[in-house]
Amino acid sequence: MNPHQDQTLISVVIPTFNRFEVTCKAIDSVLEQTHQNVEVIVVDDVSTDGSFDRLQALYSSKSNKVRLIQNPVNAGAATGRNNGADVAKGEFIAFLDSDDIWLKEKLELQLKDYQALTKQANNIILYSPSEFQSPQGYRINPTRPLETNEKVEEYMFIHGQAIQTSGWFMSKKIFDQVKFTNNLLRHQDYDFVIRAQALGIKFRMSDKPLYSRGRGDHQQHVGTIRDDGFSQKWIDMVKPYISRKAYYYFVLNIIVPVVVKRAPSEALALVLKAACKGYPSFGKLKYTLLMWLKKARH
Repeated sequence: MNPHQDQTLISVVIPTFNRFEVTCKAIDSVLEQTHQNVEVIVVDDVSTDGSFDRLQALYSSKSNKVRLIQNPVNAGAATGRNNGADVAKGEFIAFLDSDDIWLKEKLELQLKDYQALTKQANNIILYSPSEFQSPQGYRINPTRPLETNEKVEEYMFIHGQAIQTSGWFMSKKIFDQVKFTNNLLRHQDYDFVIRAQALGIKFRMSDKPLYSRGRGDHQQHVGTIRDDGFSQKWIDMVKPYISRKAYYYFVLNIIVPVVVKRAPSEALALVLKAACKGYPSFGKLKYTLLMWLKKARH
């Protein structure tokens, strides 16, 4: 370790389930960081493919910086992150999804940025853009930082800007104020940042992408939004904390495209309700109605 390097300990929590190979790549991307004083806490969600034992065998001899723990029962990534954070010893904490990979200077740059920013305020969470390959080619998201006084839910739901878990960096004290909602199976990053905002915590974006998203298993990473009513229940749960405009954009962008496949009339009712409330824009409403008509004809 470079004796002249900042020796601040940073805890990194990686939740995983049945993902041995991609989890190895994620762990190695932390061990290869230019900031070397890290502890890596890998939280296995009771994998069924033997990956927990394989990871334990590999990293027990490879690095003393890696610690593996296991959830008592299969409970999802949100609970896993909380369990990992509970045993974290670092002053700062960051999270990495098991199918994402950090750029080598991720922690070093964010630590420097955080230390500079917190000279003015200490209630900050840093986040970085990601880089990824889409069907349209190389992409970066978010494409711009959160503006002064812009609400995080409008930034995410209306403007399509992401504040995703693998790009976060914060003090352990800040994390302990918020924590993930245990057993929340989807929308975990949305849920966290909305509740953090409600506590007065501010978000600042790093200048450039600091991680690559979903190289291991993109389909598992982005997930599949199922038509099980979960998204509607979740958005209703956080409704008191978000703007009405953001609420209806979430309904139109996330819920309607799923519901329309099963029940076009139910989807149309959601669209019309949003229109009656004055959201969204005419262009967005027209697009949604055209999508509804296309699905309804099949």
